[in-house]
Amino acid sequence: MSENISIRVRRIVSANLNSLVDAMEKSNADGIMREAIREVERALEDVRSELGKIIAAKAQCTRVIERTREKMNEYATKAEFAVQNGRDDLAEAAIARQIDLEKQIPVIEATLAEHASKEKELEGYAAALTGRIHEMQADLAAFADARRMVGADAPAGTADHIIQSATKRADHAGHAFERAAGMTQADFNTHKQTSAQLNELDQMQRADDIGARLAALKARKAG
Repeated sequence: MSENISIRVRRIVSANLNSLVDAMEKSNADGIMREAIREVERALEDVRSELGKIIAAKAQCTRVIERTREKMNEYATKAEFAVQNGRDDLAEAAIARQIDLEKQIPVIEATLAEHASKEKELEGYAAALTGRIHEMQADLAAFADARRMVGADAPAGTADHIIQSATKRADHAGHAFERAAGMTQADFNTHKQTSAQLNELDQMQRADDIGARLAALKARKAG
């Protein structure tokens, strides 16, 4: 979407409640109020569409994790087979691939957790918009009733009471949707300066892991 979904929800909810109040103060209120409701409904459709994408992305992450673990098991079996046949070189290759796959799991799981958090956030937006639509529809119906009552010589201030009620709801329409996150420039510079050393350390640890697993497989064979 071209506009951040959280910003859009806040803007739509607040703007349309204020538009609703403005419409109540005009003679041609109904058309403006109905359009305001339609705009919130369009926002709700977009939120639900985004929610569908997030749910699909979660399912994809789950499938990738399952396939990755299956491949890890396959390489573990291959490494053991290679050791049993005296091919330590092939066993090392299989173990190396197994370790590479293991390192992918936490990254995919982190992505899955992010999707789950986003799903919960979008569900909250959808609920808020749905509730706002119901509220606006009730305001529209109440305003229409008030106009009819005023037209039938109803007590003075009936329509004003409806307007004031909607105004109060508009005053409380703001919700805290912003979230602040991200790496600072100082953090980025520190990461950049040490990336080479960390990469070298990763390679050393990888080689050590391969050696340790190969030794374990050989020990199991000897036993």
